[in-house]
Amino acid sequence: MTVWKPSEIGKGQASVIVQAQNQPVIRQLDDEDLKKILRYVMIIVGLRGNNLPTDEEKYVLISFIRSSYANQTLAEIKLAFEMAVAGKFTVDVKCYENFSCEYFGRIMNAYIDYARQETKNIPKQIEAPKPKPSDDELKKMAIKNVNDHVESFKKSAETKGKMQWAEYGLSFLYDDLIKYKIWTCPIEKKREIYNKLQPRFTNQIELIAECKKQCYLTLIAMMAEMDVKIGENGEFI
Repeated sequence: MTVWKPSEIGKGQASVIVQAQNQPVIRQLDDEDLKKILRYVMIIVGLRGNNLPTDEEKYVLISFIRSSYANQTLAEIKLAFEMAVAGKFTVDVKCYENFSCEYFGRIMNAYIDYARQETKNIPKQIEAPKPKPSDDELKKMAIKNVNDHVESFKKSAETKGKMQWAEYGLSFLYDDLIKYKIWTCPIEKKREIYNKLQPRFTNQIELIAECKKQCYLTLIAMMAEMDVKIGENGEFI
């Protein structure tokens, strides 16, 4: 069992950051490694009990991290949240009892900016650039996300349970469907969703994010009802 201990934040921050950067990147690790570090950072930011993400929300969060921060390391995630709690960043680092994709991204982006400034005067070793996930890899991940959600949806229906959907993050998964030309919600359905949700929102960004989420859920429900999945080339099978 991995035990995460607090990093030494203070003296030699640049060297601590560089040490964290010189670890295996997230794209090389499995989900269990990510789950362990997420448990650690959720504890240090004060998340407890009913405010902890559901399994479904964790699944979406991990998918978001893999697609957006594939070349960061677990040590950097750990360091980022320790620095946030220590007041090293100028952004709002409070999670307000909601450890969402937006919150995770806010902390990591603040850390990346901070790390860039702290290490800018350190001589860089010449090394091969870290490879980014290819479009093929990201497309396969997007397809796997959909198929896994469909299976979870079907199992939930079979047991007459209620699917616990993530509050945030599904909009990012819908963006992936469009980006990799897997599926786009029909225009009539998008209008229906928008018109239904519009009275509930004053913030246009939040409204669009919720519309994307509902488009994604439309696909999941449709696939579950039709008992189909998406093949590796993006086709229904």
